[in-house]
Amino acid sequence: MGEKDYSTVAAIANERSDIGITASSTPTGRRGTFYKMNMDRSWGYTAWHIPSQRSPLFTQELDDRAKAEFSQVEYEHEILAEFGTEEMGVFNKDKLDEARTKMFYTYDKLSNLQIRRLGDGPKPLQFIFRDGDRAPQNLYRTMGVDNDKTQAGSSIVILDYDIKKQVFWVMKAHMVPQGEYSYSHEIDTIIYLNKIYDPKWIFMDKGAGE
Repeated sequence: MGEKDYSTVAAIANERSDIGITASSTPTGRRGTFYKMNMDRSWGYTAWHIPSQRSPLFTQELDDRAKAEFSQVEYEHEILAEFGTEEMGVFNKDKLDEARTKMFYTYDKLSNLQIRRLGDGPKPLQFIFRDGDRAPQNLYRTMGVDNDKTQAGSSIVILDYDIKKQVFWVMKAHMVPQGEYSYSHEIDTIIYLNKIYDPKWIFMDKGAGE
């Protein structure tokens, strides 16, 4: 099942309070829906961690064979049932998880679902700027634009550097959907965001040579 399938199932389960959801899977390094169901207590699920060693049929011989045949990451996923670090990918997921603990904030208006999940808990800092607003200036602010003509649309990320904390943080992320006029929409969006955030540099991907 994919990420969108969960949304469909959850919508059905929300029709009555006596409908529950049980999910089972081998963990991977991906920080998707299954990971959040296990790790984010605000989702309301009870997590059960059952490594292979819990099975009465699992022997030392099988464990030795698994260690010989699997990579360290595969062993963590398949035998230890740990989410661990994603084997393939650009970024170390453990580092991403650590980064998420640095600051609790939002750069977009929260959805009703997000508000309900927060409940009476801490509320995120809001860095939301709209038409006519100007974000506080920063000499180290950049805007990066990535184009993917054949698959997704254009991704625009505004990156800030906090001098006091000495950390980079994402001040705004925006996706321009793929479409017939996606490049025109992208340019309009860049002009709009430039007026609000006033980055000192704008870096553009070539976009398949176009």
